[in-house]
Amino acid sequence: MNKLTTLLLTILLAVPSAGTVSFAQDYKQPPVTVSKEKVRLNGKVYYSHVVLEKQTLFSVAKAYGVTMQDIIDANPALDLMNNGLKKNQIILIPADLVNTASAAPQEEVKETKAAPADRAEVKEEAPAEPEPEPETASQQKGDKDYFIHIVKWYEGLSDVAKKYGMTEEAIMRYNGLTSPSIKKKMRLKIPYKPDEAVPVTAEVPKPFEIAKEVTPATTPADTVATVEEVTDSVVVRERDIPWYKTIFTGKKDIDVSLLIPLNADGAVNTNFADFYAGALLAARDLGSKDGINLDIDVYDTASGIIPLTEDNYDKSDLVIGPVSRKDIETALSVCPGNRFIISPLDPGVAAMVPTTGNLIHAPTPVTSQYKDVVDWVIREKGAEDVVLLITEKEARESNVSTVIQAALDSSGIQYQLLQYGILEGRNIDRTMAGMLSKDATNRIILASESEAFVGDVVRNLNLLLHARYSVTLYSPSKIRTFDTIDVESLHKLNLHVSASYFIDYDDPRVRSFLMAYRALYKTEPSQFAFQGYDVLDYFVKMYSKYGRNWYKMATRTKSSGLQSDYRFTEFKDGGFINGAVRRITYDPGFTVTLVNNDKD
Repeated sequence: MNKLTTLLLTILLAVPSAGTVSFAQDYKQPPVTVSKEKVRLNGKVYYSHVVLEKQTLFSVAKAYGVTMQDIIDANPALDLMNNGLKKNQIILIPADLVNTASAAPQEEVKETKAAPADRAEVKEEAPAEPEPEPETASQQKGDKDYFIHIVKWYEGLSDVAKKYGMTEEAIMRYNGLTSPSIKKKMRLKIPYKPDEAVPVTAEVPKPFEIAKEVTPATTPADTVATVEEVTDSVVVRERDIPWYKTIFTGKKDIDVSLLIPLNADGAVNTNFADFYAGALLAARDLGSKDGINLDIDVYDTASGIIPLTEDNYDKSDLVIGPVSRKDIETALSVCPGNRFIISPLDPGVAAMVPTTGNLIHAPTPVTSQYKDVVDWVIREKGAEDVVLLITEKEARESNVSTVIQAALDSSGIQYQLLQYGILEGRNIDRTMAGMLSKDATNRIILASESEAFVGDVVRNLNLLLHARYSVTLYSPSKIRTFDTIDVESLHKLNLHVSASYFIDYDDPRVRSFLMAYRALYKTEPSQFAFQGYDVLDYFVKMYSKYGRNWYKMATRTKSSGLQSDYRFTEFKDGGFINGAVRRITYDPGFTVTLVNNDKD
């Protein structure tokens, strides 16, 4: 059983409060070839059919021209009613009931005394999803033209249609539905022969309809335009209205479209499977703890095809994904200008935000780390403290040093600049000593993400500690990933790190997530799992609280997740980007601490 199958089966059984989760991806029903082999059992002749991957009880029955109940009754030991079909399983099809136009009989009939249960060839496999129950266990073909499918909590109409090889419209017509919305435990009539189906006139349950946002009967004078309005020939966009003039209408029923490259039909991408696993756990908690009903449509974008239409965007309250910049560009070409696409993972998408008005970038870009390093130094700097910026001479990567130096220049504080090459590092400690003070704290900003150069700076600064210099080192988070740097040295230098992501394992929410994730998936969560949880949890809660105008409060509020925080900045001609950064200290007592960053 692959990892994706495991997590899906587990979460679908474990999170009934999460709402509806459905796959909206291309699906091709595997063909069913009528067997040429017959066997005789207890004086009766059967076709012996070997089940192939993804074949269902319905598709096999349709191919042989029999009912599903005929197959269930012919294989009592397999309990197909509850177990469904499994790959490589051998099932019996009553030959006397088979439509001869569909199946070509063979002359040879093999005699067998084996019981059906003994003939089932068992291989390691993922269990097939059980087929829905007929209305009664004794129902036979001819009693009725249909059987009853009871809707599971995670099913949408598209899932039911794909399962039985029908269109959504055909099911709606046959059941007299006026809307594609269906709900858990709803009883749908499924015809045995969809091509010959005639709509029934019997009364059917009224389908569940998601509550829409409430529109006031009368519009106050200071209410914003819902999409756009024309006043004195000037077009006023909803986003241009001040936040304090916005009426916020929250929702408890939220539609989410999730677009991630799972590659479910091939070698599953474990990173995105972990992201999805974390998101599903967030959906469960949002349902059970916050009373939010989610309808999640999942689109597998591994093929590069983005299947959403304008209607999909209009239906979705939140669109999370796709992931890559290329796929987001494709999605934006269809997405209406008044609907947002949320970029959940790819840091490279941040460059699109300043010029793309309906794009929201959830990850904090590294440039925010660089700027926060300077803000942190300014906040902690004493009147006599020395600020020293260290960069690598003629370094290939210049973004980090350029951004940090520009932030220092604009801040107006006094600082010194030390540039040197890695080959000059042997005696550079003497140069450093001449620029520092023994009577105050020396606040060193290390503006490099080169492991070799960072390691050399750390080595030289530790030499100065022995000479009784007081040093506090500030750096972006890349330093935490370098294996060649002794962690003990970082603690001695009282390292201060500005990071986009950090998991505080002392946080009760983190401990609760870990226990739930381990119990559900029997493995440890990766950073992708934490990200999946945080992204879905934050955006759904914001929409639930503020409704479609939630983004107006995203720039005015700060929220903490399991591994990342959220505080958005809006670009004048573009979208929104997350600028929240977590601050971490490596204390001399050899502890790593998440400190309160209340600068916002």
